[in-house]
Amino acid sequence: MPRSAVYKNIMRKKPNILLTDDEDTFRNIMAKELTRMGYNVVSCASGSEPINTLHERDFDVVILDMNMPVMGGIETLKRVKEMEPTTEVIVLTGQGSIESAVQAIKSGAYDYLTKPCRLTPKGPSRPFRWSPICRCWCWYTRRRTSSL
Repeated sequence: MPRSAVYKNIMRKKPNILLTDDEDTFRNIMAKELTRMGYNVVSCASGSEPINTLHERDFDVVILDMNMPVMGGIETLKRVKEMEPTTEVIVLTGQGSIESAVQAIKSGAYDYLTKPCRLTPKGPSRPFRWSPICRCWCWYTRRRTSSL
């Protein structure tokens, strides 16, 4: 199969997203919106839950809250990257700082966003492909197809 055909098949796949946030309202709204946008979403409420979920299933993108009970976002990020180095992680936080952003990126995060975050860019002239999650998915698929 030509490489372009493989890439098209991967791009047709609905990305699997693991969403982890301890705030129920935010997590539920985000999960509904991501599902509406065409993603397959599984939600977790604490930092230790994604580790167990990753043992059961593969995910393309993990979205983590920075401040969670049981296990914090950075510790969870490091564990996710140890288990699944090719899975991209986006860190979300309500109390962002330059230090925590640098720490997240150094620990392997693809992106660091502050709440509230936009799932799609502002304005009708900007296409969906510029959203942080879609950029992450495109980056992930390019990395995956470059080895084919």
